[in-house]
Amino acid sequence: PFTDENGAGWDLNSGPDLYFTIIDSVRNLYASSSYYVDLTPSNLPVQWDFNPEMQYSNWNRTYFIDLWDYDAVSNDDEIGFTVGFTIMEQVNANYPTTVSLQSSNGKIKVRLILRWQ
Repeated sequence: PFTDENGAGWDLNSGPDLYFTIIDSVRNLYASSSYYVDLTPSNLPVQWDFNPEMQYSNWNRTYFIDLWDYDAVSNDDEIGFTVGFTIMEQVNANYPTTVSLQSSNGKIKVRLILRWQ
């Protein structure tokens, strides 16, 4: 969403400076991306590539994609996060190459492109 729960923009005079993290259920950090500056709806969809690719060692751990607005002079604002997923769920789903996730309210949608080795 381009506005917070109060209807205000994430930044005063521009769109959010969007980045994401991958966390677990107790908010341990596994990955963090660079950020897009002043994102607008016309910029969507956006994409990030991991180089080197991310590898998961615990396939039963529940992970979440957490979206943030970067702020240089104050604390970053959490925009929201997806429902959780495990790598084992993806294995049991016959190793999909694309996984679609969204937040519980449906306002955040993320598509993961997976490469299995």
